[in-house]
Amino acid sequence: MAARFEIVLNGERVCISGLDGDGVLTTMVNFVKHADEDGEYELSIGGLGRFLPSQDRPQHADWRKPSVAVGDEITIRILPDGEFDLPQNMIGSPRDSISDEQFGNLDYNINAWDGDLEIDCPPFTQCHVHLWADDDGPTDSQRQRFADFLTRHATLWSSIAAALVRCHTEIDTVDDLVAKIHPRVCISMQPDDTGLELTYSVEGDTEFRGYFVTLRDWQITEVCMAE
Repeated sequence: MAARFEIVLNGERVCISGLDGDGVLTTMVNFVKHADEDGEYELSIGGLGRFLPSQDRPQHADWRKPSVAVGDEITIRILPDGEFDLPQNMIGSPRDSISDEQFGNLDYNINAWDGDLEIDCPPFTQCHVHLWADDDGPTDSQRQRFADFLTRHATLWSSIAAALVRCHTEIDTVDDLVAKIHPRVCISMQPDDTGLELTYSVEGDTEFRGYFVTLRDWQITEVCMAE
């Protein structure tokens, strides 16, 4: 049996969302306001479950998000069993989760393992790992590269920090960088090569900016700002 919502904005149908079987289906109006910014309304239409007969696991899904503002009228009608519009985006829920001795809790999703752990690599205390690998778990190469990164970080950081300062137009010194950089570094690794991709978040005058640093054989080969 399918649960279905018809969402209408100012008299025009946005979509018919739906869920086939067990799961969750939601439609919400959110209001978000950050410091020194105008508030923003958002109409969120999503769910968690199976939306295609071929799916072998639940998916996080969302439908098109139209712009909404003060004065708009939103109608949600609960419909009986029937066909619904396919979601605009679907991301699989973790197929598997493991407790890894080296990386901690890892979730497997779309050919990669993701996890968060604490590290002691000043100025960083947190690390998110994204490990491209099959469902057997992280590879021996990834384990060795991560262990080497923790050991080498104190030496690597000076050259990485200098590269980030050169790339950031609003920061002039490494001390300024350390004061504004987020204490979490993200590390992405392919299964079997010598590279790591590091992602840093640095606070600018108006927003946080992401920077990618690619290492090959423990040498910086690329530094760029996230677009």
